[in-house]
Amino acid sequence: MKSEVSVGKGCGWIRVSQEPGSNGTLVYLNRATTVNDVARDLLLPHGHTIWLQYGGDEPRPLRASEKPLQLQDDFLERIGYTDQSRRARLGIDPDLRYLISFNTGPRWTGRSGEVWLLKGLVLPQWKKKIITLSAGLMIIQSLEGGDWGKEAVLVEAVGTGDGPRGGRSVLKVTSQGHRSLYLGFDLPWQQRLWHSWLKQESGRREGDLSSKGLEAVPRGLGRLNSLDLSANRITSWDALEDLEGLQSITLASNHLTAVPQQLWSLQETLVTLDLSHNSLREIPRVDMPKLEELKLDGNLLESLPEGNFKALKLLSATDNRIASLPPFLVRQPMRALTLLDANEGEERVKPEDLKSINLRANLLKGNIILGNYGNLTQLDVSENSIECLDLTALDKLQSVQCSKNKLQDLSLNGTSLTSLIAGNNCLTKLSIYPKPTKLKHLDISYNRLETLPDWLGSCQHLRTLFASHNLLTSLPDHLFCSELSCLQTLQLSFNSLKSLPQVIRHIPLQQLFLQSNMLKELPEHFFLATARLRILNLSKNQLGELPTAIGDGHQLERLYLTCNQLTDIHILTKFTNLRVLHVAYNLITQLPNLCVGSWPDMEELVLSGNRIDRLPGNIAQWQHLRVLRLHCNILLACPSLAPSTSLKVLDLSHNNLDKVDLMSLVPKQLQFLDLSGNTRLQVDPRQFQDYKSMRKVSLVDVSGQNRDSLPAGPNDPKPDQEPSNSPWVLGFSETPGNREKLCISQLRLTNFCNTEALLGLFDSGNNTELPQILAQSIPRILLEERTVKETANEYMKYTLLAAHRELKEKGQRVGVCAMVCHICSERGPGIRKRTLRIATVGEAKAVLYRGDSTLTLAHVPTQVTRSQIGNSAMFPLVVPDPHVTELTLKDCDEMIIMANKRLWEVVSPEDAVAEVRSISDPVLSAKRLQDLAQSYGCEDNLSVMVVRLGGQSHQDQLLRELNYTIQESFRHPVIGCQMHATENTCWCQGDRSSPSGQSDQASCGRTSSRENYGHYFTDKEIMERHSYPSVLMRENGTRKMCSKLAHQDAHLADCDESLSDRSGHLSDEQFRCWEYMLEQNTQMLFDKELDTLSRGVARRPARPQMWPRAKSSPHLNSDPSFLSRAFGSTRSFQSGLTKFGSQSSRRSLHAGPNAAYFGSLQRLLPYTADYDFSIIKERSEVDSLETEDRMSKYWDVATTEL
Repeated sequence: MKSEVSVGKGCGWIRVSQEPGSNGTLVYLNRATTVNDVARDLLLPHGHTIWLQYGGDEPRPLRASEKPLQLQDDFLERIGYTDQSRRARLGIDPDLRYLISFNTGPRWTGRSGEVWLLKGLVLPQWKKKIITLSAGLMIIQSLEGGDWGKEAVLVEAVGTGDGPRGGRSVLKVTSQGHRSLYLGFDLPWQQRLWHSWLKQESGRREGDLSSKGLEAVPRGLGRLNSLDLSANRITSWDALEDLEGLQSITLASNHLTAVPQQLWSLQETLVTLDLSHNSLREIPRVDMPKLEELKLDGNLLESLPEGNFKALKLLSATDNRIASLPPFLVRQPMRALTLLDANEGEERVKPEDLKSINLRANLLKGNIILGNYGNLTQLDVSENSIECLDLTALDKLQSVQCSKNKLQDLSLNGTSLTSLIAGNNCLTKLSIYPKPTKLKHLDISYNRLETLPDWLGSCQHLRTLFASHNLLTSLPDHLFCSELSCLQTLQLSFNSLKSLPQVIRHIPLQQLFLQSNMLKELPEHFFLATARLRILNLSKNQLGELPTAIGDGHQLERLYLTCNQLTDIHILTKFTNLRVLHVAYNLITQLPNLCVGSWPDMEELVLSGNRIDRLPGNIAQWQHLRVLRLHCNILLACPSLAPSTSLKVLDLSHNNLDKVDLMSLVPKQLQFLDLSGNTRLQVDPRQFQDYKSMRKVSLVDVSGQNRDSLPAGPNDPKPDQEPSNSPWVLGFSETPGNREKLCISQLRLTNFCNTEALLGLFDSGNNTELPQILAQSIPRILLEERTVKETANEYMKYTLLAAHRELKEKGQRVGVCAMVCHICSERGPGIRKRTLRIATVGEAKAVLYRGDSTLTLAHVPTQVTRSQIGNSAMFPLVVPDPHVTELTLKDCDEMIIMANKRLWEVVSPEDAVAEVRSISDPVLSAKRLQDLAQSYGCEDNLSVMVVRLGGQSHQDQLLRELNYTIQESFRHPVIGCQMHATENTCWCQGDRSSPSGQSDQASCGRTSSRENYGHYFTDKEIMERHSYPSVLMRENGTRKMCSKLAHQDAHLADCDESLSDRSGHLSDEQFRCWEYMLEQNTQMLFDKELDTLSRGVARRPARPQMWPRAKSSPHLNSDPSFLSRAFGSTRSFQSGLTKFGSQSSRRSLHAGPNAAYFGSLQRLLPYTADYDFSIIKERSEVDSLETEDRMSKYWDVATTEL
């Protein structure tokens, strides 16, 4: 009889393993089953219990009363598995052990073991006990368990005793009150080991019992000065009353819902109390006259405790629900606006020594005026909703943090002020009196200031000033003067500055950021007065020329001038210390010949988007040059760069190169080379083959033709000759920045299941393997999740949750920010719509431009808990619960921008849309966003995808596709592409039928890190789209990639796949298939089949890939599927796919006598086409019946092969 795994309500399965990593034993239990019950049923030896481990984190022993199934169920629900049936079935999954595991083992760890203990006064007897040493404590437990942590001894001294007793080697342990305990050992080496352990633990006054799985506070702890009981599950607190003289206690992370009453027995002696990260809702009034530090972070408190805290110096209560300050913090006039004492007539004891208050991330709002506390030096009220903050009474206040509020008015006392962080507010003015002459750091960015404060001229010690993202139109004259003798960093980007004040004297500035303003010129003596300047960013301004007065010995090292109107940069040759120069998207026509000698330390040179037609011939003499970007210029030739010893990135795409000699062009250490978009490019194929024989090269043809060599001449077929049969077009761009590796993978399946788009972006931050695993597995997982009946409506969410489990042990310590976008068409009677679903985990973001508005579809979570796929060892601080957005695309939707968090840190969604809205080519859009982010100072990994929505009507697409197919019959065959993979190569893992009946091309992996190089050309600030043959070469196993029209490639663009040659000749049988299909396009025929397909998909059989065969075709009983990648739809005629009638792709047909002729109407009909049958004239009933009879032979084949 076939056994069946079943789950019921309140019941489920867990796996219990004897060794970590093994599959273990399945245990069926309910939510009320305890650890004791499981241990009994598994016949665990005495002293053993069940340990719980989250991810790869440190395991902890479970208490006898804890319930394993409930713990597992709560864990799965917490990470996002909200469906109970899914949680129940996950218990039998062996891979679940990588997220949560139950293992058996002894109750003790580390310095623990079974030891003989002499017990009794009248008749002493040796009894075996389990003894654990920890932070000066000796914890004693019986072999039976159950009393773990109830008895402990503070070790004062240890000796060897008076000799052996009862045949055992003895140790004498002296504890509090000179009480002596005798430990016996069977072997001398055991005595010596324990003697050394006890010697190290003796004499301590700080007890650390954190994360010991304690259920009760141990007895006999003696006179400890401090005790750490954090991260336990203590329910019995009686032993606290015995801790006389205890000064510091930590009870954090103990799941407390109320403060233990026994704690108040220590109120006269406690100096430090930590109750953080519990579930406390209130703390009763209490007097603690000696308490100096009170930590209440991460609870559910709505108000702060009242009482006698006259010695309090530090109060921290972040991440709570506090809506008002306690009365002892508020000035008398404000009492009517805040919470008052219950006893108004009683005199309130103020904590006069209070020095630090931290109330970050609470619910404070309205107007707040703090009282006069002479010793308060630090205040943090960030991430609240305060509108007005008055701190003028605090004359000793040194540091104030009040960012991310709703402040419109901020008043401070500047007597002692040294640091003010007030960004992300609504400030229109900033009042500080007296003048803050001691101020060193000021951050007022992201506000509404129109002018800088007048008192800045008095801040002689000011070192850093951040005032970006305001409404500044001018700067005070004193800002660039010698009075601010210490000012080193000035951040004024993203304002409306039209000019800078005149600079007369030398200023000490080292970093100046002025990007995204409206500057048309710089002061005449600007460079003379800023000789110490090392970083200058003037990107996104309106500069037409630069000052010519530049002194010798200028220290400028990094200069950013992207997106200006410069025509000449000869003056820059005077900056002899330059290492990084960005002058992309200007009007420059030539690179000065003197630049090579003038910039000996040049490391990164970006000249993209200009009008440069030639380069200096000695450019290879730069010994430190790593990055050279020259895409989107008009270069006719490129000098030899082979002698270069440091060049790793070379971008020559979208120029006018006509001939390239790889031997002289490419240096040995080059990793990324982009030659795409050069219309005249000619490369000798034999030369390229010789070059490939000398080093590892991975060649990517992004034109959609999958050629294995560079275009031999300008007469090669151009990509735009192929039909665009998708309603979306994709462009992408990636770069590792200044890092050695690109730790981001993209998933780009724009022809997923023939009619859908599946896109993804996976960013691990510092790991390259995990993003590749996710990009490889997501398509397969998504197809599987769409077949799960219980959660089919939430398949996007469960796809990412399954991917979290897919990482196994590799995802226990490393996390990934993931974003998956799925665009599909919803079809039915009278229904024509496209649905966009985006699921995100982490900080990647997607933006949809709809009409005149910008919609953020995936956003950074605002909760304290961090969201990532993987990093399971950090639970519960890190969870993978996805955020899913679903909407119906409209005709006014123009584009979707997807990018990792590094881009959104420097470019806002509105600015991103404004930059690329007028660019029709999404490749150019992605490249521009990448260039802009780098010009704003982003030096990390960048990854961008731009999806242009819209396109032709469905009928136009059908006609164009048919016309293209016919035209292809007159073309010569195009040579297929055999990809030459480097390390990290992954090949496609074979076909898998999707639930919709189409064969997806979910290829797996990526060959190397990649960077997109698209098409770009500027002419009077107008960008035009060009269709160029596009070829990118990858070298030395590193990754860089680009795409012309990525929707032509229905596979991962970074996957190396070998396909058969495509023939342009269309067979008579194929043409007659098309002709017959168009002639017989009647409403009855298609309505019948579409209805059948709709019902078939809705049923979603329990076993994926198994669909009911047609009843009229009993001969169709064999397993091989007729569908394949190459024979799936009209898209089979596109480049890179197998010839429709190719002998190399023919397989033995098991689908009836007419299958070869009328293989499948689903393959011949473009799935993007929706027909308006109201305009088609219906034929007579006889004709309809005749049509059904004539089509039945191959129609049944189609439904069968779904």
